[in-house]
Amino acid sequence: MTKQHVTTVNSSKYMIASHIMTKQHVITVNTSKYMIASQTMKNQHVTTVNTSKYMTASHTMTKQHVTTVNTSKYMIATHTMTKKHVTTVNTSKYIIASYSIAYHDKTACHHSKYTQIHDSITYHDKTACHHSKYIQIHDSMAYHDKTACHHSSYIQIHDSIAYHDKTACHHSKYLIASHTMKNQHVTTVNSSKYMIASHDSKFILVYTRQTCMYLQI
Repeated sequence: MTKQHVTTVNSSKYMIASHIMTKQHVITVNTSKYMIASQTMKNQHVTTVNTSKYMTASHTMTKQHVTTVNTSKYMIATHTMTKKHVTTVNTSKYIIASYSIAYHDKTACHHSKYTQIHDSITYHDKTACHHSKYIQIHDSMAYHDKTACHHSSYIQIHDSIAYHDKTACHHSKYLIASHTMKNQHVTTVNSSKYMIASHDSKFILVYTRQTCMYLQI
């Protein structure tokens, strides 16, 4: 993403920051209903994150930048988060674990309605994953339950995994395609690191290498 690609982001209902966004490109982020922080965003760029209904922390965020995360309805932990930063994760309706952080509350994960695991963490409760209504797997993990994926109402595959059920993918109401997918679904997103499903989707999944989340309209 470069310069003008997101100049009108403040007028958009949803905003995605490019991983190379810098300086003033996201100064209006606090006016957006949903905000995603770029992995390269620094210091004050997300100071207003606590006012956003949904928050995602960049993997470079440190110290006090996400101290208000516990007040967010949805919480995403960065892969560099440590110690007490995610102590309140068990109270979140949706749980996303960073790939370098182990679940400190596995029970909460097991019973979470939405389950998502990063690429270096294996499912500690495969049954919960199998029965999860929403399933998303990162690029270094293989589907341990392809049937569940086939019948999932929401399907998203990352770039190093091929669609094992292209029919299900094509007919999925919500579709996020990897940036390496070659079908017509992603012809207009080849220049973006982030891909969003159709605007009439009830749920939108936002993905970066470090974090991802469901945004409920």
